[in-house]
Amino acid sequence: MNPLSNETKGYALAFVGVVVFALTLPITRWVVRADGIDSLSPLFVTVCRAVIAGLCGLTYLYWQKALVLPRKRRDGLMGALVVSALGTALAFPLFLGLGLAQAPSVQAAVVTGFMPICTAVFASLYFRQKQPLKFWLCALTGFLLIVAFSVYKGLGVLRLADVFLVLAVVTGAVGYISGVKVSSAMPASHAISWVLVISLPFTIPATIWLWPSTPMTLAHVAGLGYLGVFSMWLGFFAWYKGLVLGGTMRVSQVQLLQPFVALILSAWLLGESLELGTIVFALALILTVLISKRVSK
Repeated sequence: MNPLSNETKGYALAFVGVVVFALTLPITRWVVRADGIDSLSPLFVTVCRAVIAGLCGLTYLYWQKALVLPRKRRDGLMGALVVSALGTALAFPLFLGLGLAQAPSVQAAVVTGFMPICTAVFASLYFRQKQPLKFWLCALTGFLLIVAFSVYKGLGVLRLADVFLVLAVVTGAVGYISGVKVSSAMPASHAISWVLVISLPFTIPATIWLWPSTPMTLAHVAGLGYLGVFSMWLGFFAWYKGLVLGGTMRVSQVQLLQPFVALILSAWLLGESLELGTIVFALALILTVLISKRVSK
């Protein structure tokens, strides 16, 4: 039997990462939805999952003997670490949880499909990259699609849950861009772990303060464990390793599947309705993302 090529391994690992990230939506929806009798506070879920992921990152950095940053590197990266932690470890999961407390997971799957374009927009602004007019038209089209879809799902009204989901996309994109600077100075696995570790001085006290007064169910503990260990930590290991093995430009296209994977998992796990209109909007957004990738510099 011929061994798998690095490109094939890259695609496989990237797809594993996509599935891990896609599962984040239905699991978050399940633990925070407002109509659930035993639902958890989105703020508690945010800080608790960050603590779990941060402790994983702390253990990993200790094992890798990378727990102490050289002073020169620490001074140069501290700002990027803080911004990345605020965006990816705190703001993104918080706004996602607030949105999913009211909106179904299938809706979040479509809205978060705008993340690649939003990240590219902030990257272009941050790194001062000149993009062609077609790219900015794609970005505007994608945003208008998200607004139109949110109004469609809200029966003509833009709800607060929709705003929260858009804020999740924006803050997550800002956090990812700051994470790029950190990743340029150390291995991606170290960068991910450091972003999580640096948030621990805030998330540990916050988790203790917000701890539910009633006992959590075993299912909730499992959900929080998944969000912390896989969604915020191990999923990035698979994703970035896949990009390295198969090539970033080629393998990153796998991310286009994430909205569909999230839609299927949400419908399967939570029994949410998968309407034709939702699928049409998802297809239109994915096509916009694909075009934006082709025309960007």
